[in-house]
Amino acid sequence: MRVGYVSILGLALAAACDTSGGGGIIAIAGGTVATHVVFVIPPTGSAAGAVITPTVVVNAETASGAKDSTFKGIIAITLGGSGPGTLSGTTSVVATAGQASFGDLKISAAGTYTLTASSPPLAAATSSPFAVTP
Repeated sequence: MRVGYVSILGLALAAACDTSGGGGIIAIAGGTVATHVVFVIPPTGSAAGAVITPTVVVNAETASGAKDSTFKGIIAITLGGSGPGTLSGTTSVVATAGQASFGDLKISAAGTYTLTASSPPLAAATSSPFAVTP
């Protein structure tokens, strides 16, 4: 018996084939792949110019909400909100086992902000608003 893998529309499919002469597909099983990203450890308030602690962590998850431990794509963080600050630090991370950690993010000025995590074509996630103090 031989098992082959193929990707169709982003779904990993495994096909087991009888290679003893009978041929044909015996079974096809659909894989689970990431559909969206989520903040596992969201940003919290910090002081302007200080590293956001604890470290912001984002997972790539399947439609059922399980972490896709095979996901190795790039997850990026962008800044939103009403403050005048800019985001610095490592804002794009290659996920390891479906998870990306952003340990050196800083916002330059006081205000109320959100962070958005994205990894197209996965659905993005936006954090709850948080305050950065002077």
